[in-house]
Amino acid sequence: MHSMTAPTSTPSRHAGRWSRTAHRHPYGRHEAALHQFGDTMIADAQAAGRPLTVVVFEQADLPELHVLFGSEAARTVTAKFNQQLQALAGSRGLAMRSDATTWTVLMPGLDHAQAKSEVERVFGPSLAVDVESEGEEILLVPTMEVRTVVRGAAPMRRIYQEMRGRIAGTLQRQQRREEVLRAERERHSRPAPLTWAATAPARAVQ
Repeated sequence: MHSMTAPTSTPSRHAGRWSRTAHRHPYGRHEAALHQFGDTMIADAQAAGRPLTVVVFEQADLPELHVLFGSEAARTVTAKFNQQLQALAGSRGLAMRSDATTWTVLMPGLDHAQAKSEVERVFGPSLAVDVESEGEEILLVPTMEVRTVVRGAAPMRRIYQEMRGRIAGTLQRQQRREEVLRAERERHSRPAPLTWAATAPARAVQ
């Protein structure tokens, strides 16, 4: 996501600078901006004694969608997803694309349960991005990790890396389950080997 909602404690000129330049740089610049704004928002939340919840979304199927349905479909899905994340962040939060298939939302003032409730309100119970592109219905379900920052929390960089690590673990477990199920289906779908029954030679009837 190239546009961002700046935290209230950060001067708007900083948000404007990042918004104007983010699309001209690789995602490393996006992640640097996330760390910068995240540290500021964490400090503000802790000073005010208010919760701050971080939500990381991984759209691991986005590259495959691009291959199967084309770039226009991928842009349509990404645009819809961006809109949903901006709605989730609201006017006081931050929503941005922090890597090629990763988006991060910072939600000040919301605890873990409240943040998850907001995610469901915006995305629905299935947590899916549902769009229609050139007559095709496309459904993309992101993998999500939610963490509420507590007092004395680590810097945003470490929080983000730990959350992405947990998502990577979740995706690996899903892949292993799918491989096991696929192997089971293939095993049961193989034709049974032909068996030949030995028969005794026929005897002439007397």
